[in-house]
Amino acid sequence: MEANTVDGGASCQVLVVGAGPTGLLVAEELVRRGVRVRLIERSTEENTQSRALVVGARTLEVLDDLGIAEEAVDRGRILRRIDVHPGPDDVIPLELDGIRSPFPFALSLPQPEVADLLETAARRQGAVAERGTELTTCRQDADGVTATLRMPDGAERTVRADWLIACDGAHSTVRRTAGIAGDHRDLHRAFLLADVAADWDLPQDRLHPWLGGHGILVLLPLPKPGHWRVIADVPSGSDAPEPDEDMLNRLLAERTPLSGADGGSAISRVDWLSGFEVRESLAEHYRQGRILLAGDAAHTHSPVGGQGMNVGLQDAHNLAWKLALVVQGRAGAGLLDSYEQERRPVADRVLHATTRATKVATTHAPVARTLRAQALRLISRTPPVRHRLALGVTELFVDYEHSPQVDRARRSGAGGPGPGDLSPDAFVHDGTGFTTLRHRLRGSEHALLVFLGYEDDERRIAEVTRAGREALGDFGTVVAVSRTRGKGDPDRSLLGDRHGACHQAFAATGPGLCLLRPDRFISHRSQGWDMSGVRDRLAALAR
Repeated sequence: MEANTVDGGASCQVLVVGAGPTGLLVAEELVRRGVRVRLIERSTEENTQSRALVVGARTLEVLDDLGIAEEAVDRGRILRRIDVHPGPDDVIPLELDGIRSPFPFALSLPQPEVADLLETAARRQGAVAERGTELTTCRQDADGVTATLRMPDGAERTVRADWLIACDGAHSTVRRTAGIAGDHRDLHRAFLLADVAADWDLPQDRLHPWLGGHGILVLLPLPKPGHWRVIADVPSGSDAPEPDEDMLNRLLAERTPLSGADGGSAISRVDWLSGFEVRESLAEHYRQGRILLAGDAAHTHSPVGGQGMNVGLQDAHNLAWKLALVVQGRAGAGLLDSYEQERRPVADRVLHATTRATKVATTHAPVARTLRAQALRLISRTPPVRHRLALGVTELFVDYEHSPQVDRARRSGAGGPGPGDLSPDAFVHDGTGFTTLRHRLRGSEHALLVFLGYEDDERRIAEVTRAGREALGDFGTVVAVSRTRGKGDPDRSLLGDRHGACHQAFAATGPGLCLLRPDRFISHRSQGWDMSGVRDRLAALAR
């Protein structure tokens, strides 16, 4: 092995460790904003198997901001409901539609497919993963991070970065080296995972969990017709047998009524089979100085609910714009504290929810199973409760209303979605044709929506728009929305909203302002056109 040397030419502003979906997304977003990034990945080959499979609606909205959601939906399989089977011939339907999103469903799309889409997007921006490159140690000081990398040829290089983002998984070397503690829990539950081809007479637009006395077994359709992911709890502990195809067939026979013409399981091929024990963890902190954690390096969850990859991708989307502003000197390093303040409670909530769901789903106690079936029937018949379940499954339950990076008190009594809420979408006319607000703002930084209501005075509109640009400065774009115009004017960033769809989505009954962050959460909302609140909110970024 070569002696340790300093690779001065490899210095970067941000070193991203781990090129899974989380690392790829954060690297793509940073490079798109002009940040010099180095992205390294220990493994030499792309992973072709994964536990993660379900992509939620909120994650699809994030992918849409990158311009890759349409291809994701084309590659995946739309899931519109969950058919819960408390018994062999009993079905409790839990609908996933009815949510307010451009993507009112969950999507079956394996993690390798998500990673492929993100890697293509990252390459377009110039972020290329260095595979076979492993971080062995790192240390930080007041000015940056020094990392030792083992290169594909075995040589070691010492590189310097201003910031380091750990996306290196549940067994994160960075987290361990940095000494960031965490809460680690063993649920004493083990699961079998398998991808199979099978001729089962089941609708392929929904999940199919069986919850019987023998345990849980879930069939989740894969994008390719006739292919399924099988998830089943199995005995845990050192004496438990290793999952194999015989165990898979036995579990299917015990827990489902499915069988082939000859009485077998109707499985024609097993493409992949694995087993694992459920261990959950949550890092005590997401930031330690110039080191930040994201994805599985910060939190790991039970597979029940399919939340892990989604939470990681949303971590990356939240972190990238903040770190870019700090790196560029446009915001103070304190802005990065809001990353943990906003994202750690989300992971904590998901962790507790998946822990409870795992324990409930895997219970063998007869009384508990009866209560579980009764609760599921009650949920299916109670629209508000069913709606909350759908929001949880599709990851649309998140808000940041308690974050220091939003105005916690609504100004001037503005109604509708407020600071900390995710911005709604709506149809508007941009001068060339009808489009959606999210597409009009795709890839932008902060955006200030100026609701004009029925104001039609050209000079007044010009004054308000100019005042908005002065308040926003170089932080983003100003878009005025008019109820009197059927068509927009792209040169003046004026959107037509004669039918009122956009005003109604924001409950804007008259003149008003709405400042959107780059991740499309609302940071400021007020009635009227007083720009002082906008200036105060942007000034807070520097603190």
